[in-house]
Amino acid sequence: MVASVSCRSPSDRVTGTRWSLGVCPVRGERTSGIPAGDPRREELVDLLTDQLVRHTRAEEEHDRLVGRLTEEATRHAGDEEARLFPAVRAVTTEAEPHALAVRARETEESSTGRPRHRPPTERPTDRLPPPERSVVERMRDYLLPGGPH
Repeated sequence: MVASVSCRSPSDRVTGTRWSLGVCPVRGERTSGIPAGDPRREELVDLLTDQLVRHTRAEEEHDRLVGRLTEEATRHAGDEEARLFPAVRAVTTEAEPHALAVRARETEESSTGRPRHRPPTERPTDRLPPPERSVVERMRDYLLPGGPH
């Protein structure tokens, strides 16, 4: 058992709670205080190596997925252009698409790319009516016999 590691041991990679989530935070500095040749150090180094290998594989998978997403998006945009542009050309004059392109460029240049909300100029109205009596007074009236005082 390695006390300085948050996961149990390499044998718990499948069944251990932290390992099943793919999390076992072993950092290089944890080995710095343990002398070379100590079995705890060797186990920590093995765990660290395992984490690095898994991280590298995850990065490779991520890169592959991003590449696939880019290809799919590009293909989809091309399909949409091939389908929509001829339909637009069929129902518009030659000048209308050009005018729309100019308007689209102007809008894009003047846009910030994300909405900008302005702070309110006045305090929002209070939706609750002002209390006629405090909560304490109302609770006292409710709990004590004799009704409101």
